[in-house]
Amino acid sequence: MTHATLRTQCFVLLLGASVLCSQGSVHAQPTTNAAPPPIRLERIAPGMTTDAAANAGWSHLVLVSQPAMAPDQRAKVSQYTVDVATRFFTVNTARVQRNPATQQFQLTALGFGLGTYLNGRQVVISPESQAQLGANLDWIERFVLNHLQGKLNEIRLVAAWGQGVIIDTPIVMPLGSRHVAATIRYAHHVEPATGQLTSYVWRLDHGAPAETLQLHGDVHWLQPGLTCPAALQVDLAEYHLGFPTEVAFAVTHIPPTVRTIPVPPEGASLFAQPRYTLAEAQRMEAFLLSQARTGPP
Repeated sequence: MTHATLRTQCFVLLLGASVLCSQGSVHAQPTTNAAPPPIRLERIAPGMTTDAAANAGWSHLVLVSQPAMAPDQRAKVSQYTVDVATRFFTVNTARVQRNPATQQFQLTALGFGLGTYLNGRQVVISPESQAQLGANLDWIERFVLNHLQGKLNEIRLVAAWGQGVIIDTPIVMPLGSRHVAATIRYAHHVEPATGQLTSYVWRLDHGAPAETLQLHGDVHWLQPGLTCPAALQVDLAEYHLGFPTEVAFAVTHIPPTVRTIPVPPEGASLFAQPRYTLAEAQRMEAFLLSQARTGPP
């Protein structure tokens, strides 16, 4: 394998990996004037297995996003690129605890990390721990893992209030015949009496200017504890001189859900705001809960 081929593959993998359904360590200050509870955003400790999240101090395994490529997409790139692009997955956990002062449950932390399969188990790793844990990555894989660790910092805490929190994660997704930069927004709600965690996800497209967000499609009630395939699509038109652009790889679908929740046209702007007042956050929360309480179809 030539140096030029390896370099090209590095660019392919970096861009492909960066558009997975990733969650991560985020900017700690919410862009809202809603009064937030003390919610922490933490990196998941390396060595945690997804089937033992409770032993690592997490009450809920929210989502494991495993990249995948269909045969027609695999045919567009080398097998080595496919292998490395699908090696690392992202993990999202939550910590729900009872407040001793109120005896109500609240969300106290969200956890984010990267993992890979080791001896048949999903194990969280980091660039510093991967060798000790037995991943034994080659230099390209280490390069990609370091890049993914950096991408975790692009997740943004949008709002936190009472029993709820909203986070944004950047992503590349198809729009018509091309790939575009978009945002996936997650909302998490804790039932104060029981500690049950309910999560929602929806897509936001960027308008003009780019800071303007627009709701794309419905809101989705996320299946709990889900390991989902993040299907990658390759756009060869986004290759120039053998190198992919930032939108050459796209994730094709939102994670599988319990049900979809249509948003009335007059309410679409509420789900696409860059920040929220307490009243706005509670109004959106009330709408989501009213739909969730009707139960799955």
